[in-house]
Amino acid sequence: MAEGQNHLDQQRTLRDYFKPVVNENFLGIQRQQVNDNNFELKPALVNMVQHNQYGGLLHEDPNIHLATFLEICDTVKINGVSAEIIRLKLFAFSLRDRARSWLQSLPSGSVAAWEDMAQKFLIKFFPPSKTSQLRAEITQFWQFEYEQLYETWERFKEMLRKCRQHGIEDWFQVQLFYNGLTGQTKAHIDAAAGGTILSKTPGDALNLFEDMAMNSCQWQNKRSTVKIAAGIYYVDQTTSLMAQMALLTNQIKGLTAANANGNQQAVKMAQTSNSSDSYDEQYHFVNCNYNFRPNNNLPTYYHPSRNHENFSYANNRNVLQPTLESSKPAMEKPSSSLEELLKTYIVDSKACLDQHEAHLNNIETHCTNLGGIMKALET
Repeated sequence: MAEGQNHLDQQRTLRDYFKPVVNENFLGIQRQQVNDNNFELKPALVNMVQHNQYGGLLHEDPNIHLATFLEICDTVKINGVSAEIIRLKLFAFSLRDRARSWLQSLPSGSVAAWEDMAQKFLIKFFPPSKTSQLRAEITQFWQFEYEQLYETWERFKEMLRKCRQHGIEDWFQVQLFYNGLTGQTKAHIDAAAGGTILSKTPGDALNLFEDMAMNSCQWQNKRSTVKIAAGIYYVDQTTSLMAQMALLTNQIKGLTAANANGNQQAVKMAQTSNSSDSYDEQYHFVNCNYNFRPNNNLPTYYHPSRNHENFSYANNRNVLQPTLESSKPAMEKPSSSLEELLKTYIVDSKACLDQHEAHLNNIETHCTNLGGIMKALET
């Protein structure tokens, strides 16, 4: 027999090795034999299964997929056909994308029972690393701020449901949930338990949590519910008031520094104006007293018999004598400009100081009000 097979292999050409292999079973699930000739999977049933497909994405839960798939399969019962055969025949329709590729990568006919199929599916898409991560989240459970009791209890049960193989006993579940609650919620639970939750059995404690969560859901207190938007950081009222006080203190310091700098600049401007005005006065004084004017009409030669007007004792035109009328405006202009500059500066400075004083008064009033509010909060 072996010799005949070797002989056939020797007779095969290279083309025969490249021919595609035709296999009736491309899946890892072994083809199930059904003795009933009238066996048929209804299209409506197949559509229900395909409507809840699993693709192997990170946000998809394989446990939920299996639970939903079994619920659909349990709605069908065919005489002469076991439930295991129905599950194995429908399971391939419940997968897509990455999960479907994984099922096709299994060795052909390697899965013959539903228990084996479910076990391989969970090992692939729910590895031990994910189990450890979910178990760590359960042990580190804590109640969010402004979260109602029923919301906290439902979130805790959801974490347990996502990791069905967590292996946490009931008494330890009670301890983890109770330790993660806020102080106010613990006080309410202890009061409902008759003093302390430790006096209850694990089963009674879990029932108490369920009853209190149900009552909290039915009688919601909208006043205590605060909607928190994502990406916004909230602080309490005391912290907000302290931040406002610090801001007002910085504003007062800035205004005080601005006033001091304004006074220094005013003194510098006044000194600069006085020095420049003194230089202008000296210049006008020299110019008016001596009245130096160049004369281009002087002769290029000296003639003793010619009576030049610049050498005459009569000085009819008053060339070298300064006139009183011409000197007065020159002396009055700098003084008038200096007075106007000082008057304008004084008016502007007074208005600025009045504005700053009014702003400081408003800030002091605001600080007084904030101090009263903080004292009221402390009491």
